[in-house]
Amino acid sequence: MTTATPATQSRVSLSERNVYTHGEPGIAAIQDTPTVRLDYPPHVRPLRFGLAGPAPEWLPETIQRLNHLLALPGNWDSEGAQRIGQAAAVMTLQLLVQAASIGAPRPTVGPTVEGGLQVEWHTCAIDLEIETLSSGRFDVLFEDQHTGADWEAEAGLSSPAIIMPLTELARRS
Repeated sequence: MTTATPATQSRVSLSERNVYTHGEPGIAAIQDTPTVRLDYPPHVRPLRFGLAGPAPEWLPETIQRLNHLLALPGNWDSEGAQRIGQAAAVMTLQLLVQAASIGAPRPTVGPTVEGGLQVEWHTCAIDLEIETLSSGRFDVLFEDQHTGADWEAEAGLSSPAIIMPLTELARRS
């Protein structure tokens, strides 16, 4: 039995091919790179994020988890937790696409009570937690048990505070 997705529900999907339409009807370009798509009503146009290479095996399952989290209602924890916000969904997708493109291993994604999302890796002697902030930035918590490095930073998506730990995770996995 299939159930229809309500028009107001957010949805994330992964496709192996990317089709871009241009301004004129019937003109389209196809790229053989995977794309992550976010449909976030009430916006008419979906957001698309292209991957730099093939999608890692963990991405479809992580997207399925993200869809579950986007469907959570407000007060999902019975203590007043907010529903996941659009900015958090977009930022988290950008982070997941970046992690996939770098070759990072499978993350865990969970909601925050403030309506954000947190992406975590606890593997390869590294603990990395990245939370979306309402400011449009990320709170990064990093601990490397091999080197003893332990720090916290607020960072943008392309900041070394995000790129460096993801690259190290990819190198060790």
